[in-house]
Amino acid sequence: MKRPTKILLVIVAAVAALLLVVAIVLPFVVNVESLRPQVQARLQAALSRHVAIGALRLSVWNGLALRAESLSIGEPLTGSRAGVLLVDAGPTSIHVAWLPLLRKNVEVRSLTIDGLKVTQDAKPLATDLHVASRLRISDDGAVAAEGAVSGTLAAFTAAPRFESTFTATFRNGTLELPALRAAIGPMRVTASGRATDVFSPAPRLSLDGVCELKRSSVKGRFDVLAAASHPTASFDVDSPMLDAEEIMTAVGAFAGNAPAPRASFALVPVAKARESAPPGEGVSFVRSLQAEGSVRAKRCVGRGLEMTNVSMHVSLDRGLARLDSIAFALYGGRSRGSLTVRPFDPRIPFTLDQAAEGVAIGPLIAALAPAQKGTVEGKAALSVRLSGAAGGATVLDTVNGAGQLAIADGKIASFGVIKQVLKALEIAGAKGMAKDETPFDRLSAHFDLVQGTAVTKDLEFRSQDLDGDGAGTVGLGGALKLDLLASFSKTVSDELVAKTHALSVRQGADGRLSVPLQVRGTIQAPLIQLDLSRVINEGVLKQLKKEGRDS
Repeated sequence: MKRPTKILLVIVAAVAALLLVVAIVLPFVVNVESLRPQVQARLQAALSRHVAIGALRLSVWNGLALRAESLSIGEPLTGSRAGVLLVDAGPTSIHVAWLPLLRKNVEVRSLTIDGLKVTQDAKPLATDLHVASRLRISDDGAVAAEGAVSGTLAAFTAAPRFESTFTATFRNGTLELPALRAAIGPMRVTASGRATDVFSPAPRLSLDGVCELKRSSVKGRFDVLAAASHPTASFDVDSPMLDAEEIMTAVGAFAGNAPAPRASFALVPVAKARESAPPGEGVSFVRSLQAEGSVRAKRCVGRGLEMTNVSMHVSLDRGLARLDSIAFALYGGRSRGSLTVRPFDPRIPFTLDQAAEGVAIGPLIAALAPAQKGTVEGKAALSVRLSGAAGGATVLDTVNGAGQLAIADGKIASFGVIKQVLKALEIAGAKGMAKDETPFDRLSAHFDLVQGTAVTKDLEFRSQDLDGDGAGTVGLGGALKLDLLASFSKTVSDELVAKTHALSVRQGADGRLSVPLQVRGTIQAPLIQLDLSRVINEGVLKQLKKEGRDS
């Protein structure tokens, strides 16, 4: 063996032996229990809180460290403990500098804590925390830290796991956060800010940053006042894109229940969350939160719809969410309205009040019901006030309310109304005049919704060749049950009567041919047939009147 190699091995062996000797001897040289009052005093001075440290021992195997069995940060040194944050932790390691320790001075270099729990008025906010941080404590008591925290956010009923890294400085009850990165369930947060009055009954947290899901993201300011009896929050955020279903799925994950099967109604958010508080822990912090703020988004997608230039005011008051002044552009038109929903109620009851005008009805139908794509075209105005429950597998059969629909300058493109009407009239011998689509000037109706079925008494259809007035229902799945009185224009009436003279008995004094019809089938495949019973009854009545005049 070469001489330099031998020298190196000797040095390494000597250092190893020295470390072993130190590890064995140091605990006898330094009485770590005598350092516990000093450590507690420094922490109390820095935190202005009562601090209790469990039995100490000295370890050198992973760097020189004081290891405590437990750590407790309790009530304030002065004042009431009501509402203040309390900290209890399991095994805690405080890595210290060597030379100061030999002089019985503790100079902290880093901190590792396991099993940390944060509570407020006996309610857990965070549990099972693991903290690993480099520390620097200055002479004035300021603490500079850089490290990582992971654990469980018990403030949410679902208690999601999180992981975070941070850079922070704590001084006189204020925590400066130059950098914070966190992953909370499906959510990612990148922010900076500060927390003030950290150990008071009402800590304040202000963050500026970005909150992201896989497709959705918001950027802006978030402020939280974590008062135990009345926690509040405010926010003002902007977004390049929001995915409504993704957001509500994330809300469901935080609220604690798996989502129900995909709902079949698209006009309300698919909120599937339901909250049930863990036994013995009462209502969660989030459930008791009051929050409000503004949201603006360039795009918002949900249930096939794509909205742009979205803006709204959002508030949450002890489980009741209100979305007011909702405004967005939709397929060439504009919509405004409001939504109220209880996302933590198992039924998720909601009320929707919305109005839209100038909306291209074709793309809207294609987005909401792809199977009905191409059935109707035109510009639509719609207003609805609906209530229902979004907590089950389906929504439509829970919906009640009222509304009004008007479509102008459009066409029924999936089938020819006149063609079907004339087919129904073949029983009377009518021939000719068939079109595969039906342009119209106006299609309108007021309607009531009863458990998802639309009921109307004033359906109006106006076109160049054919008018229709009627009443009936449009049920779940688009089932049709409408009774109409169809009236042909005078020009069309004259042509029909010329071809089939028997139809003249249905021609009125204005020269228009009118026939009673029944519309059955579905929106996708309507079936128009002659209302024979009505024709016969009206014919008998007309004949009786004629005989009465002749007698």
